[in-house]
Amino acid sequence: MKVLGREIKVILFDLDDTLYRCHELNQSVVQGIQGFMVRHLGFKPEEVAAKATELYVKYGTTMAGLVEQGHIINFDQWHKEVHWGHIKYNELLYSDPALRDILMSLGDETPRHVFTNADKEHARICLDKLGIADCFQVVHHFESLNEAAALQQSTTDSTPPKQHIVCKPSQEAYELLFRLLDVEAKHVLFFDDSIRNIRAAHSLGVMTVLVGSDQAVEGADLVMPDLHHIPSMLKLQDECLLKVQPQDSGVLAAEAEEMVVVTA
Repeated sequence: MKVLGREIKVILFDLDDTLYRCHELNQSVVQGIQGFMVRHLGFKPEEVAAKATELYVKYGTTMAGLVEQGHIINFDQWHKEVHWGHIKYNELLYSDPALRDILMSLGDETPRHVFTNADKEHARICLDKLGIADCFQVVHHFESLNEAAALQQSTTDSTPPKQHIVCKPSQEAYELLFRLLDVEAKHVLFFDDSIRNIRAAHSLGVMTVLVGSDQAVEGADLVMPDLHHIPSMLKLQDECLLKVQPQDSGVLAAEAEEMVVVTA
């Protein structure tokens, strides 16, 4: 498929806050992270919120930051207490038939993949609850990406590996995934709700779509409130190439940069 005149060979979708939005689920994750840090890592309850946020901002995920600062973490235990052993998925996530139809309408010619920092069980449960699990050929998650990174290190470095987490928005994560997919960054279309994830991917040449906004953002080729606007994006992309004015079709084009906000 082509988007804004560029050939796209792989479409990547982030999971949380991109394929669905649920404030209560996010809050449950935050509580799980902070609880784990207090119970297992010795953080004080009155300090844990600020520390968790600080690490998230600096390292991409709080867990990645904890590991980089020397904490030894049982990843399976973390994921159980933060995600699938803690979140009340049945009360928070529901099927999204409209999104399913949109994803399936993209056809099979261009593979659709999920690319998430979350663990495989969380991803599986979320996709099942949304009713879109079979809309994707592959799910790239915490385990798959970090297992690939460890395997790559073992073939190039004989020293015992230390705990290290590969995750968005690090350049290492994107480049590793593109090698696994055998695709050039310029042929990837990437949907994510995180501005920093989008900017990092864009800097490598990826075509990026920021989800959850109606304002043009540096590093995003396109911006849309949610994935239900994908049909509008595809319908209007020819007009986007012509840099139509906002009043012409509900699409905002930034003249200085190839950014478009899809609001129709």
